[in-house]
Amino acid sequence: MKWWKKLLVLLVAGVVCGAIMRVMALWVSKNTLSASAAEQTYGDLTYVLHNGNAEITGCAAGVTALEIPAEIDGSSVTAVGDSAFLKQQKLQTVSLPDSVQSIGSQAFSGCINLQEITVPAGTQSVSNSAFSGCTNLEKAVLGDSVETLGSSVFSGCESLAEVQLSANLQKMGGSVFQNCTALKTVAIPEQVQTLGGSTFSGCSRLYQVTLPAKMTEIQSCAFEDCPKLETLTLPESLTTLGYGAFQNCSGLQNISLPEQVTEVGDYAFAHCTALEQAAVSGNVLTLGKNMFYDCRRLAEVTLAEGLTELGNSMFLDCISLQTMTIPDSVTQIGESTFSGCTDLQHVKLPQNLKQIGGNAFRNCSSLTAVAFPEKLKSIGNEAFSGCSGLQEALLPDTTDTLGYSVFYGCTSLERVRLSDEITELGQTVFRQCKKLPEITLPKNLTTIGESTFFSCDGFTRVEIPDGTQRIGSNAFSYCTNLKEVVIPKSVTQIGGAFESFAGCDSLTDVYYAGSEEDWNKIRFCTTLDKILKVRIHFNGESSVTTTTPAETTTATETTATTTVTTATEPVVPIMKGDVDGDGKIDSSDVFAAMLYVAYTAVGRAGNLTADQMQAADIDESGSIDSTDVYYLLYYIALNGAGVRSTWADVVK
Repeated sequence: MKWWKKLLVLLVAGVVCGAIMRVMALWVSKNTLSASAAEQTYGDLTYVLHNGNAEITGCAAGVTALEIPAEIDGSSVTAVGDSAFLKQQKLQTVSLPDSVQSIGSQAFSGCINLQEITVPAGTQSVSNSAFSGCTNLEKAVLGDSVETLGSSVFSGCESLAEVQLSANLQKMGGSVFQNCTALKTVAIPEQVQTLGGSTFSGCSRLYQVTLPAKMTEIQSCAFEDCPKLETLTLPESLTTLGYGAFQNCSGLQNISLPEQVTEVGDYAFAHCTALEQAAVSGNVLTLGKNMFYDCRRLAEVTLAEGLTELGNSMFLDCISLQTMTIPDSVTQIGESTFSGCTDLQHVKLPQNLKQIGGNAFRNCSSLTAVAFPEKLKSIGNEAFSGCSGLQEALLPDTTDTLGYSVFYGCTSLERVRLSDEITELGQTVFRQCKKLPEITLPKNLTTIGESTFFSCDGFTRVEIPDGTQRIGSNAFSYCTNLKEVVIPKSVTQIGGAFESFAGCDSLTDVYYAGSEEDWNKIRFCTTLDKILKVRIHFNGESSVTTTTPAETTTATETTATTTVTTATEPVVPIMKGDVDGDGKIDSSDVFAAMLYVAYTAVGRAGNLTADQMQAADIDESGSIDSTDVYYLLYYIALNGAGVRSTWADVVK
């Protein structure tokens, strides 16, 4: 054999031997460990040895009393293992030695007859759920060596009324005392900086809590559902308040956020129905949604300068709130911020405000006036909808966006000023503003949406500015005192001749800037004269409105003679199922019906016309609901599959 072949054989042999030796070493180590960790018995107890120390792992079933020794056969007992006494339901008393350094997860969980526990002086940590579900546990004393409490340590201990925490406790996990319904008072040790999520959640009798001066964070739902908690002093070092931290604390009467707080989570004080006073510091960078939602007695709120935004639904349904001064540093008011504040009478908007969110002041029925600041850019959907006491809305020149239904149902509104920067008026913006006598539309307006001025009974004359291209369906429907309308040549669509001015029984004259030929080119416009019995004045023919001192009636003079075409009984057919009025029944009709059902279910306007509602009421029950949506889907599915069906086939 050549020398290089011998060398190769030796190398391979060396590698194989090394691998065999490593496998043998691992086997010996594993079996040695298994032997040392084998469970052994000491009286009623079982234990294992780790590095010469004993860990208690369990006990015989049915034991009622346990006294755990400090040593077993010369080995110090240093731990109670995970689930060691889990669901030992007859266990009533336990004595732990000072040698125990740790108590494992669920060590005594479910010991429903255990009445008292003293964690010894030598114990440093108590792990997750160690005593959870011990429903008859009345007293717990933690030795001063305990530095860490895991999550849910006493969760569900519904009889626990007395707790003494370690003076050296540093960390507490979440839900430590969750649903301890007998607990009344607790003092958190000074070194604890974070109160975990749901720590006291559901402690229905808790009325006094002392928080440490150095605490910086209260996590989510920490005090949720603590109805007896009436007062609480938050530490000055606090920086963060988590989601729902005090949600449903129905007895809490006042709260003041310290200056260091920079973040407040959603629903922090929601449903605190006894809360009367609240102060929010100016250093808060983030205010969560629904912060004071449904705080029905909240009457006094102080917001400090420095805030930049009011969160969505922050004061939703705070029905006792009467006045509000918003700091000038605020640039944005979120959605539904003051919605449902029915007693709100005065609000001072900040000078730097640029945006008002949708539903921000919806149904604030006592609000009579709002001074809109000069920097305001946009007002969201339904922002002031249902403000039935609002008398004027004078928008600054900077406002360029109005959402839909912004002033819907403002039945006392008498004066409006719109910015020329507005190019579109969305649907139902001024619907049912019955006292509004007139309005000057923006010079740059291009679109008037669906039902924008529906049922504005105070209108007698409307002049639509040049440049406007579209007048939506029902835009001026049921403006019962409207007598004349001026329409520019730029209009290319009037959204359904009958719908746009339906119910305008006093309308007699329409002044159109273009020719009759131009008029007939406008989409949906050719039958306006027949259906509404009005004169159509062409080619820029002007109207002159004069009012004599002796009479209050208005006479309209025209400069030329026009032809009047009338129809005795106009009949506009309504096709069942054609909710959007496009002449066909398809998925868009389903969507329109579903949207109506969803909106009305939460108390919002359904935004369907009377004709659309009739088309959507498939079963002719007088209301539109999920049954009608089902029939629509069924009808479309059948006919889409080639099974020609009528409504009679569908509604049986």
